[in-house]
Amino acid sequence: MTGLITHGLFLQNKFLLNFNKNNIKLLTNNFSTSYICANIDRHDNAPKKSISEFYSGKSVLVTGGTGFLGKVLVEKLLYDTDVEKLYLMIREKDGETIDRRMAALLNNSIFGKLKALKPSAVSKIVPIYGDVTQTDLAMKTQDIKTLTSEVSVVFHMAASIQFKEPMSVTLNYNYEGTKRVLKLLRQMQKIESFVHVSSVYAQALDGGKIVKETLYPPPANHNELETFISKYDNDEEETKKFLQRRCNTYAYGKALTEVFVAENHGTIPTCIVRPSMITSKAEQPLPGWLDNWYGPTRFLYNASRGWDRSCFIRREFLVDMIPVDYVANLCIVAGARNDR
Repeated sequence: MTGLITHGLFLQNKFLLNFNKNNIKLLTNNFSTSYICANIDRHDNAPKKSISEFYSGKSVLVTGGTGFLGKVLVEKLLYDTDVEKLYLMIREKDGETIDRRMAALLNNSIFGKLKALKPSAVSKIVPIYGDVTQTDLAMKTQDIKTLTSEVSVVFHMAASIQFKEPMSVTLNYNYEGTKRVLKLLRQMQKIESFVHVSSVYAQALDGGKIVKETLYPPPANHNELETFISKYDNDEEETKKFLQRRCNTYAYGKALTEVFVAENHGTIPTCIVRPSMITSKAEQPLPGWLDNWYGPTRFLYNASRGWDRSCFIRREFLVDMIPVDYVANLCIVAGARNDR
């Protein structure tokens, strides 16, 4: 393999390829965002398709498609590929139905160019009611039949990104939620690729500067988790002790989830993508686009306006950020390169 599109750039001869006992293929590039590909049935001599060719005519399921990264990925898939259908798993939120949330999504400025130049592509979006925190994703039987008979590629991005939630809440959303998505995947008759979005900070231990593109051991086992949750779930001081080397319950839950995905994807070709702090778009259709104050974006905005002119830092720390469109591009390419 001589190259791969990551972060919107084409790199050549910059990969370390290894295999471990679990048949996990590791691809390491010189960027911070980590990309791990687990593929049981790999065929190096298979003909290579372009990214657009891979997605052409396929139905795709996206969880978390109404989020910051999700919006960019959905727009990119519809504008640059010829997917057959794009199913969006959406839940009701703050009293809004999925139809109203869908309408609000399409009214976002990020979809302006798509609606102007490829208006027919918008009709490919099919909203599906689903909630990762609920048993069987709270989906209707008919919707499950539709997804399991049609979908070939799944992007799982739905997650709680709150850093200080009780462990039980984080695990139900991020860990158990991923288990529920994988349960659905195992029923899919045409599944070719599964992309799970994690976080580089799931494995950023003790403030270390390097996160290796490998699978790390789980931070705890089920018995330890159950015991902790039953005794100390809402105790902040005990939670800090339990987290040990990880910075918050979000990172802890993501670390557990990575291990579960690696051990339970079965024969489904699977990628784990670990972004760092995601910031506004770098390129088209709207350079600088941002629709929230995620992570460091408020500080960057204030600094660019001249409102924040100084801050206390530690020289040895890295401020590791990446534009949202680079991450979306990487996810799309990872899904396509994961087909072998």
